[in-house]
Amino acid sequence: MLVIAKQIQGANSIAQMRQKVYSNSAELSFASKLWQVFRAIINGALAELAAV
Repeated sequence: MLVIAKQIQGANSIAQMRQKVYSNSAELSFASKLWQVFRAIINGALAELAAV
């Protein structure tokens, strides 16, 4: 998979492509965690509004 991605993306090496893939997955993981926090805040706000 990394070899094919290297050819398509024109990366200099497989190691460089692996680093790009890892970086992208780390960003997606962070975005997922941030979304979970955002949902928890919204759910808490809605619960507070329902109580009022």
